[in-house]
Amino acid sequence: MKQQRQYVLRKLINKGTWKIDAKRGIVKGKQGSYGHEDMYGYRRISATYNKKVYLFGVHEIILVSEGYDLTDKEVSFNDGDKTNMRQSNLTVEKKGTAAKRSLLESEGAWRNRLSHEQVQLIKNDLRLGLSVNDVAKKYAIKYKTISRIARGETFRNV
Repeated sequence: MKQQRQYVLRKLINKGTWKIDAKRGIVKGKQGSYGHEDMYGYRRISATYNKKVYLFGVHEIILVSEGYDLTDKEVSFNDGDKTNMRQSNLTVEKKGTAAKRSLLESEGAWRNRLSHEQVQLIKNDLRLGLSVNDVAKKYAIKYKTISRIARGETFRNV
């Protein structure tokens, strides 16, 4: 998170823009809104500050409200579930650390490619009618990767 965004976020939190329950991972706006889910599965809430609209992740709001400094850092989800916003499920990491990590195998080993078995499961789910977005969420893989598999741009031989 850039320093200016964090500054604005702190101002909005101190102003009482949202009701925040960090322990349960809940952020509510004036309309009772919990935000919307973006194409990558993150919950986002928009807010206006000095006539400029900002889009914040619910996870960012929760951590900054609890006093975390997110400048030049990113947040990862311990259980891999981007909808689980409980503070206990969020970890602040040096920027770039989470981005380097790709799919985790069940043993917890880091990988940079999908196995043939995983691709077969993904293709099967797509054949069964699951949307690309749903499959991406299910396997915690980027939407773009699943989309390329679905279009036959990658893993044609599987």
